[in-house]
Amino acid sequence: MQALCGQVGLRPGRPSALLELEQVALKQQRPGGSSGKSSLPVVHNYGHGGAGLTLAWGCAADAVQLVQQALGQR
Repeated sequence: MQALCGQVGLRPGRPSALLELEQVALKQQRPGGSSGKSSLPVVHNYGHGGAGLTLAWGCAADAVQLVQQALGQR
């Protein structure tokens, strides 16, 4: 069999995976015109690169802990 052509799919990379909990500030409009500030927890879990399948189980377990931590703080 002869190869017809060669192709590669390049993706942006990171030096290491990112797994963190961030509190994103929200500005809410309440009925009557008053405004209040609140925050929304966001768990970042990305940047595993070629090791994604290898790291997935451990990072997913750590991400669950971060979500539980965020929900416990509310």
